[in-house]
Amino acid sequence: MGHSNVWNSHPKNYGPGSRVCRVCGNPHGLIRKYGLMCCRQCFRSNAKDIGFIKVIHAAQAMISAYDKQGFKNRRGPGYRHPAAELTALRVAYKSAFFSARRM
Repeated sequence: MGHSNVWNSHPKNYGPGSRVCRVCGNPHGLIRKYGLMCCRQCFRSNAKDIGFIKVIHAAQAMISAYDKQGFKNRRGPGYRHPAAELTALRVAYKSAFFSARRM
């Protein structure tokens, strides 16, 4: 039995040796979360096509849109400090983002 026959005779049904990237076949840096099964390089190049967005950019867009509205009725009834408003907005965004990712 030759050297390659010895090493390739054992089946690879489980463990890191059994999984490869579905795009390029690379076994290293595999992202298995959400059933992606692609390496980190392929994920970076295809993330936008798959539908992933960076949370930082989306949160900044929401906060800048909120800032453009301005703060109306600053000391009237139901007034909240702007920092409290932004914190509530960030919490609402994070909960909406992560609940959408679970689906």
